[in-house]
Amino acid sequence: MSFTDSTYYINDINLTIGTYSDIQQSIDKYEKEVLIGLLGYTLYTEMMVAYADSIDTVPVALPQKWDRLINGYIYDYNGTTIRWNGLKNTDKVSFLSYYVYCQYLKANQFPQAQAGTVQPKNENSVVVDGIANHTAAWNRFVAEYYNCWQFLFQYETDYVDFFRYTKRYEFTNSFGI
Repeated sequence: MSFTDSTYYINDINLTIGTYSDIQQSIDKYEKEVLIGLLGYTLYTEMMVAYADSIDTVPVALPQKWDRLINGYIYDYNGTTIRWNGLKNTDKVSFLSYYVYCQYLKANQFPQAQAGTVQPKNENSVVVDGIANHTAAWNRFVAEYYNCWQFLFQYETDYVDFFRYTKRYEFTNSFGI
């Protein structure tokens, strides 16, 4: 069960998704990874149970704290109105999809064959370095991730001790530093 789907992989994080694509498996794997890194296992499990109940055949309303995190919320911070976009939204922009995109690219950069790791050789095309796209997507992920972190910190009484478990990520550049 995931919050994003293949429709999130458009524009600057476009993935070619065909009939035999394994993107859904990557979404499931990497969303779980980043959310456990953000919330810790206990809060992650609580959120996923509440979300599953909300989309069940006989749905139960999401508790307010999970509804705000998943679907977005507008709040005030030091006199400034801030819009947290949510883990899933109609804009189809989520730090989850940027993280999945980066991990998917990294995992699929060199395919595995029976003889080992291979680099395909294409006819009538030129292999180019995709590091600029990866770097831009990674930095967008980090920025959106910290927007989520700021939202969670604003309502830390709802997300008790999340910051004790939060994995930190850093911006990067095309040189990997």
